[in-house]
Amino acid sequence: MTIADAAKQWVNDKGDGVQFGGGDAPASDDKDKFQTLENICEVGWQAHIAWERIIGDDDESDETGREWSELTDGRRHHIYNMVRWMAEHPTASVAAQHDAWRASIAANEPDHPNLVPFDELPFAQQVKARLWRHIIFAVLG
Repeated sequence: MTIADAAKQWVNDKGDGVQFGGGDAPASDDKDKFQTLENICEVGWQAHIAWERIIGDDDESDETGREWSELTDGRRHHIYNMVRWMAEHPTASVAAQHDAWRASIAANEPDHPNLVPFDELPFAQQVKARLWRHIIFAVLG
């Protein structure tokens, strides 16, 4: 299933179809051109590192502050999987999104400081999760 296909199947907790508004949709060919997994992940990542620079959490030793083009294949794969998860769970809460992220990195980074429940994250980290979410869904349409 593509990201665009998943977005067309969004439903709320009652099973009703969900429409995200905010203006006229771009022409189909434009939408398909920009809604690639690669583009969605890159714009999400770029916003992510911009926020980390703002809050002073841009340690490049762990790829955190690196540009999209500088990431390892493993890091990109992780980001692809998180965007896919979000597209497949559009009505999930930001806390559930964070739990999915925690599960995806726990084995490789068991000492990561953000491996706590969402409500226990510092405010700046909660904003980062919400920012990521809104950008991904904005591009999905």
